[in-house]
Amino acid sequence: MFNILLDMSKLRTASRDISLEKLQLGVNKLKIIVEEKQLEADRKSKYSEKLKNIYQSLIDEGMTDEDIDNILNANIRKKRKKRPPKYKYTDFNGNIKTWTGQGRTPSPIQLQLIKGVPLSDFEI
Repeated sequence: MFNILLDMSKLRTASRDISLEKLQLGVNKLKIIVEEKQLEADRKSKYSEKLKNIYQSLIDEGMTDEDIDNILNANIRKKRKKRPPKYKYTDFNGNIKTWTGQGRTPSPIQLQLIKGVPLSDFEI
């Protein structure tokens, strides 16, 4: 579609059977999209400029790149360690699997629990 919009001869060919009113409506909608894109680009540019100014202010105050890095990385959420498995079970295909006890109970364990087998029988 954008190939047509960007090629004048293809655009003329594609618009032959479209009424003037519909073409004007399409032009107005394209103008709105262009304006939205321009506003977003302006917003990003201003944001980037503010960040550069803040960065320069910190440098002017005597901070090093390493200091700034440490400040920024201190607020990054650390990934949680993977939970160790607490239970071991055999799935329907005969494969031995483990479960941490978090989240949904695996179907093979759930079926055994329904039959009255205690969860402690699956503990590792």
